[in-house]
Amino acid sequence: MASQEKRIQELEQQVDKLYQLFKLPAKTSIVGNELIPIYTPSGQLARYPYADVIASGSIDPSNDIKQVFVHVPNIDFSLNIETQIASFIDAQPKFSKSGSEIYYFVATRIVLNDAFDSGFQTIRDLYWLSYPKGDFGAGQDKVATERLVKQATILDNDSNIQTINYSATTPYTIENIVNTGTVFTPIESATIIFEVDVDSGASTDYYLYQGPVNADIGTGEYQIQVGETRYLNTASPDLYNPIQIQTGWESKFEATTQSLIAGDNLITITGTSESNGGLTLLDSNGKIEPIQQGDSMSVDFGCTVVTPSTTNQWVKIFFDVNGTNYRAITTPLKKGSGDDHEISLSANLPVGSDFALNGLEVYIEASTAVDIKNKYIMAERNHINK
Repeated sequence: MASQEKRIQELEQQVDKLYQLFKLPAKTSIVGNELIPIYTPSGQLARYPYADVIASGSIDPSNDIKQVFVHVPNIDFSLNIETQIASFIDAQPKFSKSGSEIYYFVATRIVLNDAFDSGFQTIRDLYWLSYPKGDFGAGQDKVATERLVKQATILDNDSNIQTINYSATTPYTIENIVNTGTVFTPIESATIIFEVDVDSGASTDYYLYQGPVNADIGTGEYQIQVGETRYLNTASPDLYNPIQIQTGWESKFEATTQSLIAGDNLITITGTSESNGGLTLLDSNGKIEPIQQGDSMSVDFGCTVVTPSTTNQWVKIFFDVNGTNYRAITTPLKKGSGDDHEISLSANLPVGSDFALNGLEVYIEASTAVDIKNKYIMAERNHINK
């Protein structure tokens, strides 16, 4: 131990005396606690373990940086959150944080949203414990609130919610149902919802789980405790500052010719997508897929019709939602053969339940077989559900 401490002291002295800081190695990819070269004041290279150089503790060679998520129960969102998380940490059994671990303490709030079966949508605030390493919990030094740094606010959707399904007969306790149920592995970074089918479909209960997520849960594994779940059926929404959800647009263009028959034709556009706001509003074939019910969208479609050789022909563009014609326009093909027509249809549309569930597709009804090319579609989210 003495020799190790001496070696580290010598290393620290060498680093302190570096006269050319740019000679410190720039690591873009760490693979375990490998040896790295450092220049001494005399210009010689010495090799030392990377973890010692950055003074952050040992690095696990199999997984350099490990993210640890701790869900904090019973947060009162009308009070200072950092203070409550610090008190929660101080009350935990002693635990050690290594230099290769990043701890996130998660405060989950619920807000009303009828689009979710439980009636609530979850919002997570992630607070980073900014100590490089150390021992924390009961009997250790108290956590300073300024060491809890808010990193992100996440509005959860289906992709980052883990739902665990159970069946129960009245009366029951959620702790008994989960603790004697099938073992599951919690996704540490997800919001976990317990969904309980009560009395063979008579009702459904929903619980937000806010307990430990670092071990399997269920029969013979971690047993959840009273106070680690929140019953959503009778819960009240939490205070929160509204999250600014982005508006924006997505468009696609495809120059390839599509041949239409006489009658109705589904129009597909598989070109490269462009967007503003990072939103996904079109599927791979150009079908419009709204983000949520209650939004408002603008839809714009255009293409070039190669005029047929026969006369007195026409085409009708229409926006179709589950077999319902939302908007349409008919264009006579008055130009002569070989003289192309540019046609288009635009509309501002509310996203009702049918539109939200089924999306919107573009069709062209043609009086005769024609070709179209230079297809373009744009979907814009211009109003967010309130």
